[in-house]
Amino acid sequence: MKHARGMFVSPYKDYDTFNHSGRDLGMRSQFICIPKENLSIIVFTNSEDINAVNISYQILDLFIEEVSTNKKIVKHYEHSLKEIKKFTGVYQELNSDLRMEVFIENDTLKAISSFGRNATPLVSETINTLCRIDNPSIKYSFQNEKSEEADLYVDFGGAIFYFEKINLESNSIQNLDEYIGEYYSKELNVTYSIQVENDNLILSYPNNKNIVIKEGVKDTFGANRRTKYSFIRDSESNVISFEVAAEGTVKDILFEKTN
Repeated sequence: MKHARGMFVSPYKDYDTFNHSGRDLGMRSQFICIPKENLSIIVFTNSEDINAVNISYQILDLFIEEVSTNKKIVKHYEHSLKEIKKFTGVYQELNSDLRMEVFIENDTLKAISSFGRNATPLVSETINTLCRIDNPSIKYSFQNEKSEEADLYVDFGGAIFYFEKINLESNSIQNLDEYIGEYYSKELNVTYSIQVENDNLILSYPNNKNIVIKEGVKDTFGANRRTKYSFIRDSESNVISFEVAAEGTVKDILFEKTN
């Protein structure tokens, strides 16, 4: 990944672009510029459902040529159905509960995130990389088994998300009550409370009440907010604490059970 004083540097249609995106409090934003063309685009949205990154590239396409400026002919790799089957599965962002399901429909590889509403078809680019059919700047790079960092990199126009392939817990939780309790973090000096209501596990903490959290991987919960709660058991299989990870970067924040 290339950087330039806080900006991502990534190629798009034979141009070098500087770009960065952000999201918070229900809003999303994206900045992208092509110095060579003296062109900059800034997108602000007031809803998390609006993809500011996609919109920025759609606007960009109105101002730059579709054909490569140096006339290079790019030959894309063509995957067989057998090859793309290896990419299917459920992936979860590292240090987050954001998930990405990759599956085959009508002989086409598609992907949908836990934030998404509709699956996106993917088209082949290289032997391990595919891109969105509606936005080639968004790329999915599947890593081989020897990769130690992640199983899937998703590049959203320079902002890269790292995913690991997971197996979701297939059996329903037999005893939610074992997670009930008060949990304290020395690092944050805050107490989280977990209760059970209507067969759901409910998390509450200051200024955030009654958050329903659901299990993905065994003993690991989330509320589809890019925050993951991983419970820890002692030698007798009793729940004694949990660790919080969030936003793909924050991790290992320990909360110990106090009652």
